[in-house]
Amino acid sequence: MLDPQVIFDNMDIDNAADIADFGCGPGFLAIPLAMYSQGTIHCFDVLPQALETVDAKARAEGLKNIETSRVNLCEPKGSGLENDSIALVIMRNVLWQNEEKEILLQEAFRILEDDGQLLLIGWSKGNLPIGPPEKARITQEQMITLAEDNNFTITKKFTVSDYHYAVVAQKK
Repeated sequence: MLDPQVIFDNMDIDNAADIADFGCGPGFLAIPLAMYSQGTIHCFDVLPQALETVDAKARAEGLKNIETSRVNLCEPKGSGLENDSIALVIMRNVLWQNEEKEILLQEAFRILEDDGQLLLIGWSKGNLPIGPPEKARITQEQMITLAEDNNFTITKKFTVSDYHYAVVAQKK
């Protein structure tokens, strides 16, 4: 469904970067990122089984640069990370599930370095055979507006797959 290499090819990711994966799930992006980056990959999710899967995959691959945490990112300073400490924040299929979209974006803004990037990946609209109900999806235009309303500047847009789009933003 979603090829991590397409994302990596469209992003400028420093291989020493510390990265935060908000709503990491089973590590779909975190594991390939940890293989690429020498920085720390902070994996956040509310589901313990998702974090257990990430830990198991990291052990199987011999990865030492993944840290998993069960947190509520919809609380102010929910990640527990320091201000201006992360080069890249990833939110893959996260915003459509949360009512507290602004708090999530504010937390990303808080922890991002001044030149840090925010990668937002969302479900495309349309009658797709998989994914959330269409009415629950956020369009790319809505995603851009959300980011801009929360002090981000859009730097890139691209298609990730037949089912997903991506928006890259930086702090204003």
